[in-house]
Amino acid sequence: MGDCRVPDAITMTDNSAKRLTNAQMRAKQAGADEPEALRQMRLKREAEEAAQSEEGRKDAEKRAKEGKFVSGQDVREARLAEQLKAAGGPGRRGGGESDEAPTRDIRETLRKMQGSEKRKRADEEALLHQSTVESAPVAECGPAIAEFMNKNHADCLGAFAIKLNPELAATAGKANAFMNGALVIPDAKIVRIDEKGMDLEARVVETGFFGNQKEKTMVVRVDYPNGEIHSHADSIKMAIIGMLRSCDMISQTASVLAMPGIGSK
Repeated sequence: MGDCRVPDAITMTDNSAKRLTNAQMRAKQAGADEPEALRQMRLKREAEEAAQSEEGRKDAEKRAKEGKFVSGQDVREARLAEQLKAAGGPGRRGGGESDEAPTRDIRETLRKMQGSEKRKRADEEALLHQSTVESAPVAECGPAIAEFMNKNHADCLGAFAIKLNPELAATAGKANAFMNGALVIPDAKIVRIDEKGMDLEARVVETGFFGNQKEKTMVVRVDYPNGEIHSHADSIKMAIIGMLRSCDMISQTASVLAMPGIGSK
């Protein structure tokens, strides 16, 4: 037999090996003694399969050229459409009238029968907050957030102070341009948090040219990015995560998101 690769008309998969195996089995059976009735049935079946294969091959080649491929959903809808037509359509009365207005495409009727027209696109915010619990206002959650950040992310708060306060960022930039590490803030703690930002008590370490160090504390105001207002726990957590990202501290965001007992889970 020649090498005839026939792709499946729907799935476009090559099943030539299976067809070759079937042909070999039939050839083996043909060589054995078999009743005439069985031989006629076999020949008829082979002729039908050959016709279907040729028709499938031509259809597959046509679809490949046109770039039209049949999806499983299309096949199912087509079968349902054929069944619906054979049954005379939905809601037929004795006089041949339909219970519903005629539709331009029978598939629209099928989708209505399946209820798919009732599926609405989910509102993104509603979907986002499906599992959201009541988020506490800043007056209630502020102390807990400050305690968590002071205990677990004092270094991150130091980065907020030196990078997100414009005046301190400019001062540190000038000092460190002259000598790297001349002005650093190793850590800080939140002393107050509100809907516009937070007040930080920062530990500032200045290093002189000969290595002598001078340490002091100062209160630094850090506002949320772009002047945003964040008035409840979930919103504040997301603002802090945004600040961490702006300071290249992305690895700390998961801890803040999972802040225990504060906001949504």
